[in-house]
Amino acid sequence: MEKPRLHCVNDKVLVTNADTVLYLRKQHRIVGSLEGTHPANPLQNHYFGLPLILSPEETTLLLEQDAIELEGDQFEWPRSEQELLQYKLFKDFHSRGFYITRGINNTLEQFSKRGFAIVPDFLTPEEVDMFAKEAQTLVNFCYEQGDIVTQWGCVIEPLNCDFVDSTQEAKTSRHAFLNLRAQISSRKLAQCVMDKFGSCARELLKHEGDEPVVLLNDQYIVKPPHTDATFDWHRDELYFTPEQRKHRMVSIWVPLCDISSDNGPMLIDPYPGPEHTDKRPLDTPICATMSAGSALLMDGRVRHCSTANKSGQFRIAYMPQFSLGAIASKNGLAALAVPID
Repeated sequence: MEKPRLHCVNDKVLVTNADTVLYLRKQHRIVGSLEGTHPANPLQNHYFGLPLILSPEETTLLLEQDAIELEGDQFEWPRSEQELLQYKLFKDFHSRGFYITRGINNTLEQFSKRGFAIVPDFLTPEEVDMFAKEAQTLVNFCYEQGDIVTQWGCVIEPLNCDFVDSTQEAKTSRHAFLNLRAQISSRKLAQCVMDKFGSCARELLKHEGDEPVVLLNDQYIVKPPHTDATFDWHRDELYFTPEQRKHRMVSIWVPLCDISSDNGPMLIDPYPGPEHTDKRPLDTPICATMSAGSALLMDGRVRHCSTANKSGQFRIAYMPQFSLGAIASKNGLAALAVPID
């Protein structure tokens, strides 16, 4: 079949030919949304026909694959960081063989359903270098206090490792957090934590409720070379009490080096919890081999673990966690509660 020529009107791309609809679905797994009325029953809203309207994500993917040509109005998308995130998530799910339909309002709801997603190139190379330099500074400091594995448990929290004198205000105030966090490396990195990572968390959590999104944890996960340190299968929400788990949480795990099967990758068991009754599509966990700066987004309910670092280099990842509302107990805050806005 010749490359289809589709018409664009006000950023909506229309497919008016039935053969083209079948071609897009069979050859490219592009579903679209039928929007036309049924000729025999134009007033009913149970069955729809041509034209088929493609989502912006579907159109962008087809253009990227050089599978279609557009005529009519100019198509411009993505136009913001939020839309770029949506497209990266869509592309990741599509590459895994999923059919993304309008029955799920957008790709971010696919994350909610599956419990995880991998976003390539989440951080720029400059941002990766910025976080890597801070991590190295903190690793060197912590080694002076004790072994990274036995004393620190492979986890370094910038505000709780005594590198700076932390304050209670820095745990609950964006302004105080940014000022204190900037003392470790730079204001630019501190703002990246709250703005870039925080905006991503807001998009992932906005379907779960209307409480403010807060930074819950700010940490580096460090596995020295040739160590047997592992993290067993767990769910992040189980670090909190049943009452505290009413606050939904997400983790954004970003490796600062390329991740292979040899240097301690994450293993993910899809579907967040027992309330998800979908038939499991996979018999084995997903091994998250990723390039530096990519982001593994994880619902707090999804089971995951990580293996030992058998390589000759440090394996370091940055992983902030965010929740809907502050997580507290009778004795006070269970962790950070810094509003991202």
